[in-house]
Amino acid sequence: YNSTNIVIIDNGSEQDSIDAIRSWCHSSGFDLDKQGVYYPVSESVIKTLTILENGENLGFTGANGKGIEYALENRADYVLFLNYDTVVTPDFLTKMVEVGEKNPKNGLVSCKILEFNEVAVGDKDVIWSLGGYSLSFLGNPQNTSSGEYDSADFKGIVENDMISGCVMLIKKEVIESIGVQDDRFFFGLDDVEYSLRAARAGWKNSVVLDAYVYHSGSVSTEGRIALRTYYLFRNTFKVRSMYFSLLSNLVFYPGYIIRYMLIGGAGRRILGKPWYLKAMIMGILDFLRHRMGRCPHDF
Repeated sequence: YNSTNIVIIDNGSEQDSIDAIRSWCHSSGFDLDKQGVYYPVSESVIKTLTILENGENLGFTGANGKGIEYALENRADYVLFLNYDTVVTPDFLTKMVEVGEKNPKNGLVSCKILEFNEVAVGDKDVIWSLGGYSLSFLGNPQNTSSGEYDSADFKGIVENDMISGCVMLIKKEVIESIGVQDDRFFFGLDDVEYSLRAARAGWKNSVVLDAYVYHSGSVSTEGRIALRTYYLFRNTFKVRSMYFSLLSNLVFYPGYIIRYMLIGGAGRRILGKPWYLKAMIMGILDFLRHRMGRCPHDF
């Protein structure tokens, strides 16, 4: 895509990530101007590269908010959320923008997201998500077709109210009409809430199955399963309370608790993983207390 302005958001990383990126820029033909923006010396599809350092962990929502603000100040027509544990293909963004341009009401666009190659069998790719979520029999959002092999049947453009934040292209007009992601979520299910909000406001959310990227999956919370579980439970209950009917939730909450907490949590406790059950309980309690934002507990 020949008009790409990259904005890297750093949430106070403790590693040498930013130094490594700056080193790559200097060795790859980018000059740094007085405003701290990198420009390519020779012709490139990357027009600018900017690093925004937050100095602290603002969560997925807070980091995205900073990036959106910067992008719109610099006259972006679209904003693309792209997780750092992805490997993109050359034409994925071109195909997504084409869909956005086809209809003024096409607000959010995603693409096919495949598991990183190391989990593929032979020459078959495994699906991480078909760009969005579907509701399980319990009613909780799950990555569409996760774990299935990719096939020629997964092609064309499909509409899905729930778009994955791993790869989410947002039209400028969507942000102007419904705002940015809800910072109360901090991490997890924020993309579900945002895409449902856009759909309720009349925007069409689409998945381009002829475009794809690869995704390693959950690298940002690797080794911190309890923390991820906490956000999953708290934020799932929050999304349900915001967008689903009381009658639907009266069916959902008991089934969800029985399956994941009483059965799954108790089983993990027997296996010597008591933190799993604790994380679920604290997530539900904090939802009931209206305690959102960054997790206040030490897992």
